[in-house]
Amino acid sequence: METQLATQPKLFPMIESVERPEIPLWPFQRNCANAIILHRQENPTSKIIYQMATGLGKTRTFAYLIKYFKQHTLLIAHRKELLEQAKNTVMKITGCPEDKIDIILQSKPQPERPIHIASIETLIRRDLNCLQDKVKLGIIDECHHALENNSYGDIMKQFPIFWIGCTATPTRRTGKEKQILAKTWDRIIFQYPIKKGVIEGYLARPDYYQIKTNIDISDVPFRCGDFAEKELSEKVNVHARNQACVDKYLELEGGKCLIFCVDVEHSKTMQKCFAEAGIKALQVDGTTPVEEREQIFSEFYNAKFRDNIILSNCLVATEGYDCPSIRMIIDASPTGSALRYIQKIGRGTRLFLPEKNKIIIVDLADNCKNPRLCNCLKTVFNLSPKVTIEGDILQIIEEKKKKIFGEREYPDRESEQENIALELASILFDMPIEFEQSDLAWFSPNEKEYFCYIDKTNFLKVEDNDLSYILYQNRKEIAQNADCDKILAIAQKIAEEKKETFYCWSKKARKGLSEKPVSEKQRDWLKKVAPGLNPDLISRETASQILSAHTAKRNAEPVTIPQRNCLTKNGYGLEAIAKMSKWEARKLISQIFGQNQ
Repeated sequence: METQLATQPKLFPMIESVERPEIPLWPFQRNCANAIILHRQENPTSKIIYQMATGLGKTRTFAYLIKYFKQHTLLIAHRKELLEQAKNTVMKITGCPEDKIDIILQSKPQPERPIHIASIETLIRRDLNCLQDKVKLGIIDECHHALENNSYGDIMKQFPIFWIGCTATPTRRTGKEKQILAKTWDRIIFQYPIKKGVIEGYLARPDYYQIKTNIDISDVPFRCGDFAEKELSEKVNVHARNQACVDKYLELEGGKCLIFCVDVEHSKTMQKCFAEAGIKALQVDGTTPVEEREQIFSEFYNAKFRDNIILSNCLVATEGYDCPSIRMIIDASPTGSALRYIQKIGRGTRLFLPEKNKIIIVDLADNCKNPRLCNCLKTVFNLSPKVTIEGDILQIIEEKKKKIFGEREYPDRESEQENIALELASILFDMPIEFEQSDLAWFSPNEKEYFCYIDKTNFLKVEDNDLSYILYQNRKEIAQNADCDKILAIAQKIAEEKKETFYCWSKKARKGLSEKPVSEKQRDWLKKVAPGLNPDLISRETASQILSAHTAKRNAEPVTIPQRNCLTKNGYGLEAIAKMSKWEARKLISQIFGQNQ
């Protein structure tokens, strides 16, 4: 079976060898499942996470894994409301009859049934000894809640088996959060973010708009990783701003709309504002009684795509809320948390065909100097603040790129800079503030990977795997820490030992390059790696970053499964192979076959 996987990595032979399911896995779901299966073969009692954005089939993927492994399974959901949803998907994919699935509520676990589904709150109050020798596979939905609830770790210790966690939002910024997550989980094995899902057509395309206000929130303090709720609400819960949301809603031809507000008072005020404009306006928050909340959600869910109805809420319709027929999202609650922002817009990115392949997203653009402020262009599409887009983001990006590759004529300097920023966004990713403020000349060729060359051939690399930051010198791991500042301090010390090549790694030393034109040698290389970029419109420093990013991407590509198999047959150990890049492995294999001839 392992050989079959290795020679046909794009297939899912484990699933296809049994009765074919009604709905096949999407390609990225197959890749995820294969990665998990391969990992378990070598690490049978590890605890791994896979991440897929909302609407990309996390539940379907773990249901296929249950079908493949065919072992006694314990499936844990974060809330009781999600148990029935998980049960239905598992039954559909695995073919397991309902009377073989044990929904653990008030009853005791039924060990003779092969699949057990429960909420964490139920499990911690139940005697699970009867399952101790039965369960061989554990699955936790919304597994990032291990941060808030130590009970997950307690259950996992009680069952020292292979655990799979899934989530749409594993990303954590603070060292403390990473440490807690890393204490429970060993590794994040697969990630498929919202941007990729949109680009590849599995999620609705954002039709994006901003409401610009004159409200200044620059002085609102940051607490626990986001704007302080009370101070923020006092700033933004004003009639003119709320009315602007109503006006934009009507301008965009209304429809079923979900609105996110700062607090309960803001949510109720927003509801009133829409109701006064003659629009059906519902409101729900944490204080709404359970039965009333269910009734409100049901009324909103059953409304049609084009019905003029809004649901105003404060952090209630975020994680786990599923309503594919939403036409519009209005985010009236500024946030500095990328995790929270993506949770919010994820409520609208599910496809609802044939009526919906786009989602209208409206951000409130207040006056704010805090660089952490999130919006769709920056947080989802990695676009520079110099880029302004209203409408279908993907279509406009494509049109702007055609302009870069085609006409080469720009009406003014401002539009030149916007187009260059747009093109660079596909080559260089934005970096966290800590890296921007570092004395080292970091750049990011891939999401969550940050490089700094310390001489012409050697580099430092920091990888953010959501559980910790890992520092490498070339491909050798140097340090691992959940605290970004500590990792950067170690990197700084290593770089400073290379005093003779400070012009490579020192941001101050490289400052002058931003005012110099691209060199002739750089021009020749840019024709090969970025043919659509006009070298007359960028600096020598930007060209250097682009070329470094190209080299870093090549060096970062992992060894493929066929390459790994070839090298192991020729006497190379897995540890040595793990330190190679795909490019290095290719060169080595060429040498091996050359010697054998």
